[in-house]
Amino acid sequence: MVYSKGLRLILLFTKHTKIMEIEKRYLVSQNLLSMVVLVLRRLLHMEDRTVQSADIDDGIPAGTRRLGFEMCRDLIGGVWADIAEDEFHIKPLSGGLTNYLYVCSLPPDVPVPENQPQAVLLRVYGNIATSSNFVVQNSVIFALMSEKGLGPKLYGMNPKARIEELVPAECLRTADLAQPNISRQIARKLALFHSLDMPLCKEPRFLNDTMDSWMQQVNGILKKKHSRSQESFMQKFRNYNLVDELKALKSILAAVTSPVVFSHNDLQEGEWFVHIQHTGALFHIIGMPLPAY
Repeated sequence: MVYSKGLRLILLFTKHTKIMEIEKRYLVSQNLLSMVVLVLRRLLHMEDRTVQSADIDDGIPAGTRRLGFEMCRDLIGGVWADIAEDEFHIKPLSGGLTNYLYVCSLPPDVPVPENQPQAVLLRVYGNIATSSNFVVQNSVIFALMSEKGLGPKLYGMNPKARIEELVPAECLRTADLAQPNISRQIARKLALFHSLDMPLCKEPRFLNDTMDSWMQQVNGILKKKHSRSQESFMQKFRNYNLVDELKALKSILAAVTSPVVFSHNDLQEGEWFVHIQHTGALFHIIGMPLPAY
């Protein structure tokens, strides 16, 4: 059987010797790694990881509501396992670009123990984030970041979605990134991010591979026939000589003497949130859709 790149990564990661190596090198718990490995092994036996959405209730697909209820019931347990599905609360949350975000919560009249959350964040992987390679890398990285206290707590995950700690915070706006005090704090967070050692390929292939993939998609679009109204715009893009520009960009990047680090690769306001405390504002990374060396 011939496996894709993502499935080959799954097979490598789920070997017992590899698990022990990662547990020792990255100082993570066996329970956390077991959770990740379970998700990765399920990927080997799943072809369709999309959430069915034939019926929509209050703007939320019925399949998403059911997915959230079952994940909270099975992965959090406790009081979450005691409520009926019609008591389960879920509402959409803005801010996600690659994924669909929802707030899942218990009924307000249900007593919540101190060791369990009253509400959590459900992150459902979007259509561009359902490849095996993406799910493998994103699951491992988020689990490690959570274990190290550098990201929200991880309550559980499966190949379709994951349940995270819901931090009372607000996403940054575009204008916020221009504020010097905010930019400085984000820079400090990114510096810490860049210092992390992650179990990913250390060769800096990600940028070139991604640009080549996008260029291939663009060329495919430009070669197609379009309507008369669209054709004028397409011709403008054809005149840009994007292939030559990409070659020039690659030559410039190859000449840059920069260290190879674990990079976030998606610095935009939707991937950060601010948590206001009495000691001041705390900035956290809310998502990591494109991390790589």
